[in-house]
Amino acid sequence: MDSILAIDADVAGVSFELFSVQGEGRLEQQIKGRLGGLGSCPRLKAHRMNGDSLAHRVYRSDDVGDVAAAFTVVDAWLRDELGVEPLAVGHRLAHAGPNDAQPVLIDDAVMVRLEQLVALAPLRLPHNLAPIRSMRANHPALVQVACFDSAFHLSRAAGSDGQPYDDELAIARHTLAFLLNGPSSR
Repeated sequence: MDSILAIDADVAGVSFELFSVQGEGRLEQQIKGRLGGLGSCPRLKAHRMNGDSLAHRVYRSDDVGDVAAAFTVVDAWLRDELGVEPLAVGHRLAHAGPNDAQPVLIDDAVMVRLEQLVALAPLRLPHNLAPIRSMRANHPALVQVACFDSAFHLSRAAGSDGQPYDDELAIARHTLAFLLNGPSSR
C-alpha cells in the first residue's frame, strides 16, 4: 500500500497518522496514534480508523526518555510490526524563515537553516526536528517534507485564506501534493 506518514512531535511525545494514497491522489486515513507521556509514563496508543486497537503499550521512562527515542519506537513499530514503508513523511514544524510559506523538501541545506531557527521556537522546534534527524539517519532515501505553522501566519499577512497545519491530514495532503507537483504545490 502506498502511504504517507504525518508526524507532529512535541515536548511530550509524537503523534502520527498514516494515510493510504488512493486513486487520483485521494488520501484515506488508516492509522492514528501517539507515543506520549514522555518524562513520566511513556505509552504508545494506536488504532485503525474503524476503532480497532493496534497498540496500547507502556514503556519505562528510561527506555523512552525523549522525542528522538519515542520516534524510534514509533518508526520500528510501524515498520517491523505493521510492515509500513511510507512513500514520504510530512512533518509539522512550528517555525521557519520568512521565505517558507510553502511546504519544502527537507535536504541538507534546509536542515542547516532549520537548526539556525531553533532560537525562534526553543520549546517546540527542537522536538519537531528530532524525528526528521532520525529518519534521515535511518532511512536516508525517504522523502521528507516540512510543513510550517509559520506559513499560515505568512499567508494571513498576505491576505490569503490559508489554513494552519492543525491536523495530520493537512500535513499529509501537503506532503502528497509536494510529491505529485513538486515545490510549487500548495
